[in-house]
Amino acid sequence: MAKCAPIIELAGLVYGERIGDSPMSSSEFEGRGMKKTKCPIVVAFSMLVAMVSLSTSLCATEEPAVQLAPSYEFSFPGGLRVSFDGYSLSMPDTLTIERMFTFKEDGPPRSCTYHVPACGQTKEVNVCDLEVALLNEDVLVLWPRDGETVYGEDPRHYDGGVFTIASPERGHLTVGELCGDDSIECSAEHQALLHLRGTFIERSQQAEASPGCKNLKN
Repeated sequence: MAKCAPIIELAGLVYGERIGDSPMSSSEFEGRGMKKTKCPIVVAFSMLVAMVSLSTSLCATEEPAVQLAPSYEFSFPGGLRVSFDGYSLSMPDTLTIERMFTFKEDGPPRSCTYHVPACGQTKEVNVCDLEVALLNEDVLVLWPRDGETVYGEDPRHYDGGVFTIASPERGHLTVGELCGDDSIECSAEHQALLHLRGTFIERSQQAEASPGCKNLKN
């Protein structure tokens, strides 16, 4: 709104006067290329409409703030496992875990619901930690609008695992093997992806270890 203030202030120029200033003399007014009129109210109204319209147009070009999606789906697919977990995060703090088993004899899917701690309540990963990881500018730039984009080496073809996350507004952002021991430098973008993956791994492990999710275990 601060950028719009000078334009709105111009709308106060009515019949050679500005709010807070003394009236202009006829010579000063005409020296600015303007002529006084017998209908100052009409002039004032016209100027006000024009300036407010211009102000609205210019202010509308500002970029809106990035918002969190209402929900996120994430998982850690790949590898030979007896069970596979799918996670659904409904913002701001409801995490649902569904465990599906590879073999039918292990039983039907099991699920539990966990509430992520509020900001600063515990040393565990909290709501603020998730928001910071999700709204990182480098992460948002790399996150595809649709489909799937894999960053790093995809180890799923030799039984390795990856981290993948999606939202209703975006496709699947998949993080494979990045910045290994033989990597001389890890870019800021890749560091942001690793931070995102690490945050969600830690959060999922803490949720599964909570009393409310004991039913996931055999």
